[in-house]
Amino acid sequence: MVVASAWRPRAGGFSLVEILVVVVVMGIALALAIPNLVPNEREALRHECERLVATLEAARDEAALGGRALSLRIKDSRLEFLERDPHAVTPLWRAATIEGVRAGPLPEGMTLALDPGAAAVRESITFLPVGIVQPFEMRLSSAHAQGLIRGDALGNISLELTNAPS
Repeated sequence: MVVASAWRPRAGGFSLVEILVVVVVMGIALALAIPNLVPNEREALRHECERLVATLEAARDEAALGGRALSLRIKDSRLEFLERDPHAVTPLWRAATIEGVRAGPLPEGMTLALDPGAAAVRESITFLPVGIVQPFEMRLSSAHAQGLIRGDALGNISLELTNAPS
């Protein structure tokens, strides 16, 4: 005699509830991970400002330790390093390379400008071999934030992040 049973072995596959649980867990994980994977504009600006401060500090140190005058020029949102030719009779500046420092274009959507302040309007920051630099302020701006980078006469460089003016 064969007895019919209400219980039958399950066929292969997943139930709808199991699939929904997996989809919900994946959705929560993505919601937590995406803000950390894709930096917002303010974080990108902060990172670029910190990179620029490190670049300025490296140029300052290279000028002092290498015994040569170095200049950082901002032209069309590009950074260019120049060094003074010590053998030229008249001041002659030529392209310079500093190990470990990247010069070149800024990231898309960011602009960099020197604030003239009380000093005469200039297009560059010059680091002298004796460690002195003319005080400067430069602004790195994006649509929603800006960074103010200040340098004093002793070569100290500081950074301040603010919201972009309306």
